Amino acid sequence: MNLKHVIADRACQPFNGALSPKGYGQLSHGRHGHRKAHRLAYELAFGPIPAGMLVCHSCDNPCCVNTEHLWLGTPQDNMTDKTLKGRQRSGNQKLTEIDVADIRKQTTPFRYGALSALGRKYGVYPSTIAKIRDGVLH
Repeated sequence: MNLKHVIADRACQPFNGALSPKGYGQLSHGRHGHRKAHRLAYELAFGPIPAGMLVCHSCDNPCCVNTEHLWLGTPQDNMTDKTLKGRQRSGNQKLTEIDVADIRKQTTPFRYGALSALGRKYGVYPSTIAKIRDGVLH
């Protein structure tokens, strides 16, 4: 295995199917609704997920299914991770008018990666960025 292969293995592997409104890959699961793709990827690689545990992303990319980026944590672990990475807004903080104007000025094509990056920057979901861009939110 060469270095290029190792680096490629460590890159995010975005799920290529349907995405939930929060950007997670999702699969139909018969009459039982949907399964999150990253949870299924984790189970296939490592086995069952214990009750009460979340499958968290070290890459902060909800559509990523690279099992090297997935780890088990409690809801508190996940909140601590978000806070340490600066992705948790405090209280009921909202986007300012300047934030909204800046989002609308973006010239980068709004593919999921760009929406995700802007969401992290402003502390909101990628779907919120998309709604601002589409004029649904003001």
